[in-house]
Amino acid sequence: MNPTGTDEKQAAGWLPLVQTGATLAAGVVGLTAYVYLLGGTIFWLRIYAARLPADNATVAFQDRALLAAGIKVLLFELLLLGLAGGVVWGIWKGARHLDHQEERDQRELVSYVILVLLRALIAGLTLISLLAPPCLDLYDGEGAGWVLLAFVLVGLAIAAIDLSGRMPSRLEKLRAKAAESEWFQFLRFLLALAVVVVAVAYMAIALGITVLVLLALLVLFHRYRRSPPAPGPRSARELLPPALILAMALNLVIVPYLATPPVTFDHAEVMTKEDGPIDGAYLGRTSEGVFLATCSQRRGNPTRSYEGRIQVIPVEAVEHVVIGDFKYSFDVGNRPSLYALVHHFATGENMGRSDDGFLLDVRNAPHVCGIKGTE
Repeated sequence: MNPTGTDEKQAAGWLPLVQTGATLAAGVVGLTAYVYLLGGTIFWLRIYAARLPADNATVAFQDRALLAAGIKVLLFELLLLGLAGGVVWGIWKGARHLDHQEERDQRELVSYVILVLLRALIAGLTLISLLAPPCLDLYDGEGAGWVLLAFVLVGLAIAAIDLSGRMPSRLEKLRAKAAESEWFQFLRFLLALAVVVVAVAYMAIALGITVLVLLALLVLFHRYRRSPPAPGPRSARELLPPALILAMALNLVIVPYLATPPVTFDHAEVMTKEDGPIDGAYLGRTSEGVFLATCSQRRGNPTRSYEGRIQVIPVEAVEHVVIGDFKYSFDVGNRPSLYALVHHFATGENMGRSDDGFLLDVRNAPHVCGIKGTE
């Protein structure tokens, strides 16, 4: 017998389990760090959007609050991903019935469906942003959503004609010839540049970033369709880059929307030993005391706030704290574009109404500064 050889075989048998366990442990640690980072980013951006001293408020961030905020965002990302996947699946099922090319690879059909959706969304959002301010009253969000849906349906109708094989032969030849033309490539570059300009200068930050992300995904899908991967199963290492790109895209879309005013925090009532109750938005509690944020309502407009400030109530002055009942809201009224925000940081000039961009937002405007109700 050879005990050394037996020990080596046993060690070799345990090695894959150890590697799997180490990979899972590293994944759990990485996911936890990602959730905390996500929660901290959301907290900081929401405090900054409320025009509060965000850097000074970071000391009040509590681990449980950051973890809860990060988990909420992660669940929202999964919900959005599932919704997008359901839409693509439904359209793909419809496209299969319209497709008369039996030999077509179904993965190619799926990529084409996604390509059509991205084009329709980008075109719809860009045109709405240009047309809405001067021509259409779409700032209520609901009207803009119906117009956006119309653009998506038009894009899908064009795709249905293509998939059904009923496009006129002259138009088909013209499209194929144009796609190979250098002038067509230059025109497509100009259109992409125009979309970037509109997203940066005419859209509010959240919507502008969304359009820029959609445009980046569209470019990536164009490259994918030019050089698709070889058929066959994919390894986990090959699937990692697309997963990271998708996660980054979802974060870039969701985080700005969650940090767009009106931003809300839990209402808190701090009963002090000498001064009685103090109301405000609960930010956290440390060894220094309880951190509350407060603001003032603008006269004649209960949905707009100003003079945001943070009050620290020392621990020795606190008798008890009651959290809940309703949400404490902040909304200074600004929805700046990316260009206006960069200009603000570069020059230090205050942002006004002229710096606002177009935003699709169907939320009701709440009363701010600790007053219950909505408009």
